[in-house]
Amino acid sequence: MKGTIHVGLLIVAVIMLIIGVILGITWGISCIFGDSIMANAREATIGARILCILLLGGLGIVSMLAFQSRKEDRQEKWKSERG
Repeated sequence: MKGTIHVGLLIVAVIMLIIGVILGITWGISCIFGDSIMANAREATIGARILCILLLGGLGIVSMLAFQSRKEDRQEKWKSERG
């Protein structure tokens, strides 16, 4: 069950990071070429918040999973040393 949860969270994190990168590239290109995808400051602020949530959320999930797996490895090593 634990492995299934980890795989599911990893898939969610990767999807969040991919969407965030695609949105960031798209909005960056639109700003360079002057297309008005985000016409006013309010839309730009909302877009920046969504982008930060996607990227930081994805990175947070990945780091949480990495920390959890390291913790489990240390626990197993400690148990094997103690006998």
